[in-house]
Amino acid sequence: MGKDRQEKVKQCIKDDRPAKLKSYVKKYQISLPQIQLSRGRSLLHYTCKHGSGAVLRYLLSEGFDADCTDEKLNFPLHIALTRALHATHSSQQVFIELVLPLLNRFSAPLDVPNKKGISCRYLLDQLRSRRLHDENDGASSDTNSSVDQREDRWQQKLAEQLREECGDEKGFGSGFAETEAESYDDWADRLQKEHHLKHKHSHVAPPRRKPAPSTAGSTFKSHVLDEEELRKTRAELEKKYRETQREDQFERKRKKKCSYERNYTHLLLHGQDEVLTYSSVPWPCLGAVTDMVDVLFCDIQDRSSKTFRKYLRDQQVRWHPDKFMQKFGKILKHEDKDKILCSVKEISQELNKISESLPQAV
Repeated sequence: MGKDRQEKVKQCIKDDRPAKLKSYVKKYQISLPQIQLSRGRSLLHYTCKHGSGAVLRYLLSEGFDADCTDEKLNFPLHIALTRALHATHSSQQVFIELVLPLLNRFSAPLDVPNKKGISCRYLLDQLRSRRLHDENDGASSDTNSSVDQREDRWQQKLAEQLREECGDEKGFGSGFAETEAESYDDWADRLQKEHHLKHKHSHVAPPRRKPAPSTAGSTFKSHVLDEEELRKTRAELEKKYRETQREDQFERKRKKKCSYERNYTHLLLHGQDEVLTYSSVPWPCLGAVTDMVDVLFCDIQDRSSKTFRKYLRDQQVRWHPDKFMQKFGKILKHEDKDKILCSVKEISQELNKISESLPQAV
């Protein structure tokens, strides 16, 4: 893409004109995620520094990864939180429009530091402390209980705003933990209520007719048909729910794998002068070794394929303890070294088990 078009896209973001940006992208068939700015920044970083919540939501809908980093290892969340900290009168607005949507899409640990050693969790704590300090200065006569009440009200307001912006996928609370997965019954009930509310006032009810005389036999037959129809409808809803859950689960794994490959490549190219801690190792994901392996092969289901075998061999070399030590042994943090090598060994053993279980290639 030409430099002029790239500058036009940046200007639309800076001028906060999401509608014009969409129109321009559609007209010239521009792939926004492929645009790379200076210092390894993406348009997501640029939006967090100059743009608005509307532009940010549009970019996220276009497939931007909230876990991408620039050359200084800053996530877009770093930029958004810094902007909120520096904002004098619009800190809360920046938090709601930029920080909360990014937190909803953020899958990396909040404690991962940038090159200056600053993590997103540190910035979040700074933002919260500054806001509490400002409130205390503005109302020095308030008691501690009233401050706590204002804190609760503020967090409740943010949670409500987040549900409106992000579909209630993540709440605002201690640690920004994910909400519990929605059960099938809750999901089906929600769909039914939303459908009822959507069509409640859209049609005028037809005039009622007097019921035709019916016998006991026809009434029983109608009741049986209604029950059968309900069972079919519920079975279809349950099938749709399972398919949606599988698709969502696959998409989450795919994004983790993309983030893993990108972070590993970045470590090879730019990480040799840094101290490698356990949290900064580009693991496929957080959790058990089996979860990591699931992420690695989430998009390669055919274990007999050449693609699967080649990727497996590449990962065996990557996570072989001796090869890992040759590449990164000199930069491992001394306190984390044993823990890192233990996890590397477990991944290597799991990959070897998969290799041994494959049928011999003909």
